[in-house]
Amino acid sequence: MATIAAIFVSANSFTVSGNHTEHFEAGTALKLYQGVDGVDPTYVDSSSYSAGTGLTTCVTTESVVTSNLATVRVSEVVPAKVPLDALNDQLAASTLSATDVTNIQNIAPVLYTGASGDMFYRNGAGALVILEEPADLTKILGWAGGFPAWVDKGVTNGDDHDHIGGDGAAIAEGAISLSDVTTADASMDKHGLMPKLSNDPTKFFRGDGQQVYIGGGEGLYRNVIINGNFDIWQLATSFANCAHYQIVADRWVWGQSAGTATWTISADTDTPDTYTKNSLKIACTGADATLGATDETHIRYMVEGCDLKKLRGKTCTLSFWVKSSITGTFCIAFVGALGTDELGTNSYTQIKEYTINQADTWEQKTITIVFDYASDTNWNYDQLAGLKIRFTLRCGANNQTTSDTWNAGNFMGTSNQVDFASASSRNFYLSRVQLNEGAVQLPFAYRHWASEKRLCDRYLQVFWADTGGVNVCIGFAPSTGGANFDLPLRATMRIAPTVTAKGTIITDYDAQTVAGTGVSVTGLTSYARSKTHAKWTLDKTGGFTAGNPYQHRLVTTSGALVVSAEWGTP
Repeated sequence: MATIAAIFVSANSFTVSGNHTEHFEAGTALKLYQGVDGVDPTYVDSSSYSAGTGLTTCVTTESVVTSNLATVRVSEVVPAKVPLDALNDQLAASTLSATDVTNIQNIAPVLYTGASGDMFYRNGAGALVILEEPADLTKILGWAGGFPAWVDKGVTNGDDHDHIGGDGAAIAEGAISLSDVTTADASMDKHGLMPKLSNDPTKFFRGDGQQVYIGGGEGLYRNVIINGNFDIWQLATSFANCAHYQIVADRWVWGQSAGTATWTISADTDTPDTYTKNSLKIACTGADATLGATDETHIRYMVEGCDLKKLRGKTCTLSFWVKSSITGTFCIAFVGALGTDELGTNSYTQIKEYTINQADTWEQKTITIVFDYASDTNWNYDQLAGLKIRFTLRCGANNQTTSDTWNAGNFMGTSNQVDFASASSRNFYLSRVQLNEGAVQLPFAYRHWASEKRLCDRYLQVFWADTGGVNVCIGFAPSTGGANFDLPLRATMRIAPTVTAKGTIITDYDAQTVAGTGVSVTGLTSYARSKTHAKWTLDKTGGFTAGNPYQHRLVTTSGALVVSAEWGTP
């Protein structure tokens, strides 16, 4: 930094000799010192040099230059190298004048934090001004992009400092809901902060403020519902005049314990999207105009106790797609079975209502429920029935209760439930049913078909013949009255299963000797002895030779061997 001599002219000005003017450019900030030769000069003022030739006058802002001092010296200060520590010292001491601030505010930020914690800057008049608005920062720092608006209110009150825009009301723990969150800016407009995030390390906030799982929690197995997309139909794809307890799609059971309406349940290609193959269609083929007190109709999914255990005491979300011929209020019954009374009345029920708003239109529904029911220590958390989820279509007065609370008893819905069977030719569709842990609906978990089939095999295994004359397995006749068969199963089943034959005896299945001689059997007896093997006897008094091997033969493609550990009738 060059120091050059300056000549006193008057109390407010001095000159710089012409041979030194090349050191300065127009607008250069100068520091003015005065003193006698041989003595350290004293800082007096800052000035701004105006370009000129020869003897050039520099005007100061204060009458500080005195004629009785022999020397006035000026130091060049390059704009980009204003020493901020010196400026801050001057600002803190309030020694910078208005012209000083005007001259240097485009050179470096002039900000000062006072003892109160507030931030100040010098305006063009030299006054200290509290920094209040983003426009002040934009002006001082030259940030062209600007700043977002300040939060209108503080987030708490009762403290000892001011808030921009005034004090805000105190916010109670957990009082911020998803309704406080905007899509564009997570609750900044209301509170200046986001909702409290769970301590669960698998969750994060989406852009719309919702808590979601990283990778979907348990990945493809986050969905407690097996075959929620109705891909697996081992027994058949259509069931006319469907009876109470009939297994339809795998893991789904039809229910109508009272009432005269008739129904057909089938797999249907009408789905909410192009990559879902099937929906479950319920068609009312015969109306029941009078709703009796005990009448009820529903489609049911049973959650095994060991799958329910991980949901105990937690908030969970049931999501599904639905399409209906009629609009109105529909109910879902969450029924927990106590002890070994899996299907009886010794239960607790919570009813949840949902509304179908538009007829013949796919709509997605989301229901949140907390499994914090009373007496939950008596509920099943093993291989027994844990939770029935009923999608109700009609329910009489004896099957009704209040919603949104756990009530002792086995119920179907509320008095608001529509009567879907009051007229025929009505259709009800379900698709993409999912029950996951957490208060947020997660994307539907699409599992590989083979994986989904393997899960279904724990409850139902059906052995069909692709062509007639297929042997299921070879057995042994311990006596002349029948042949015993033992078939290793594809998967370990929930309990030791029951074996039945599908089709007409003799016509669709029978027994056969190894040599190919048929035995016109009269029946099949099941033995539930193992979770890993199916055991049964084909019966015919005097029809077998004791000690000989026999084959269980499927005569036609309509014959099948059905092995079931499901809560329903194959």
